[in-house]
Amino acid sequence: MALIVYPAEGYDSFVSLAAADAYHASMGNDAWAAATVGNREAALRRGTQYVYAKRLLPEALDPLHPNVAAAAAEAAQRQLEGKLYRDIEQTSGSVIEKTVGPLTLRFSPASEAKPIRIPVIDDLLFGLTSSGLGFGRIALERA
Repeated sequence: MALIVYPAEGYDSFVSLAAADAYHASMGNDAWAAATVGNREAALRRGTQYVYAKRLLPEALDPLHPNVAAAAAEAAQRQLEGKLYRDIEQTSGSVIEKTVGPLTLRFSPASEAKPIRIPVIDDLLFGLTSSGLGFGRIALERA
């Protein structure tokens, strides 16, 4: 199934296959070109889902900001490597408790499975999302 590229109605990718190929070639990413067309297209769809889930601000989409396209291409590469979305096993973890006099401290061991953070995508999307603090940019004006 061919990609439907933003801003077309029903789009499933922020970036075309040709644009993603050019992006990865310019970044020296030979592994991208080695993947099949079908796998690259599927990765672009998943990469777009990942970037879209970051809660893009309207100005990031109209028109599409070049950093959004770059972030989608980077996310697609991580998808091909199996690093973008991976299941994280929830562990109940035992609670460790220490009482000293009238104080009781309870600790829960940190889980080894932590959500992945991809700094290059975070940096590309800086200022274009409302994620993080839960709100968008705030314009301040002097009275």
